Amino acid sequence: MLTIDINGNHFALDTSFSIRVQGVNPACYMNKLPGDVGMGIIIPVNDINRGILGAPEMFAKYYPNGEPGVKFAGCSIRFGGALLLSGSLVVTQATTDSYQCWLQSNLGVMGEALQEKTLQDMPWPTNQVFAAKSSYNDEADDYGVMVIKNPGFWDGKGREADNIPMAYTDENGDPQTKLETRSALSGEHWANYAWLVNNQISAPPAFEKGAVISPFLYLRYVIRESLRMNGWYINRNDMTSNPLFPLLPMAVCSQLAIYNNVSIVEPEFTTVYTEYPGWNYETNEMEKKYDDIITEQSW
Repeated sequence: MLTIDINGNHFALDTSFSIRVQGVNPACYMNKLPGDVGMGIIIPVNDINRGILGAPEMFAKYYPNGEPGVKFAGCSIRFGGALLLSGSLVVTQATTDSYQCWLQSNLGVMGEALQEKTLQDMPWPTNQVFAAKSSYNDEADDYGVMVIKNPGFWDGKGREADNIPMAYTDENGDPQTKLETRSALSGEHWANYAWLVNNQISAPPAFEKGAVISPFLYLRYVIRESLRMNGWYINRNDMTSNPLFPLLPMAVCSQLAIYNNVSIVEPEFTTVYTEYPGWNYETNEMEKKYDDIITEQSW
C-alpha cells in the first residue's frame, strides 16, 4: 500500500494513487545538489487533506500560475511501510478537485538552501587559540600546519623594495638567483625562511621578519562540520573506512587539508610621537604637525 504523510499526518487517498520517483546521482553535478524527486503527485481534495494542506482556493489566489509553489516540510512516501522518499511536498496548483504536487527530497531541499552559500557563510568557531604542536592529526585536531614552500605568499603585501633575491632553476637545471623588485616581506621571507610556510611553530615563538604561520583546516573536518551545520551527519565515511577511496592510504587521507593564505603571525609596531611638516588647506600654509610614526616593526 502506498501512503504519503506530512509529519505523521496521513493523507486520505484512493486505491488509484501513484507516484513516479526519479533518482538523481548528486555526484554527476558540480554546481548543485538536485536530489531525488517524486513527480506526478495528485492528492484529492477532501476534509482530511484540506486539514493538512489548507483550502485549495488559497493556492489559486496567491499562486495563480503555480509558481513558486507552497512547500510543506516533513513529507514522507512509503510503500508497505518502507520509506521510499522524504523531503518537502511542493504544491504547484490546486483546484476544487485536487492538489497537484511534487516531492523535493531532503537532499534537494538542502541543495537549494545552500545554492548560494559558501564556506565563509557558515558559523565556524572564531577566536580560537592556536596550539603549537610537533604533530597534528585530523582525528584530534581541526587543523594542521603543513610545511610548504610558497615564494609568492607576500606578493602585493606591504611596501616594495629593490634587489630582492629570487631563486630559480635555469635551463641546465642549476639553481640560480636573480634580483627583482618585489614586496620587501618576500625578501625577508626568503632570507629567514627560504620561502617555507609553517616551518617555525616553536612555543614561545621568536619569529624573524617575514614569518608565516598559516593553519590549514583538515578536509575531513570541513566536510563533516559543513554537513553537521546544515542538519546532516555522515552515516558511512569512505574517507576513513574504505581502503579503495581515494586510492590512497588512510594516513594520507587524514592529512588532506584546505590551503589557507592568511598568516596568524601579526607584527608588533614601535611608534614615536614625531613632529613633521604638513600643509594646512584652510590657511594655504605649511605648518608643524604631530603624530605617532611607526619607526620599527617586529614579529
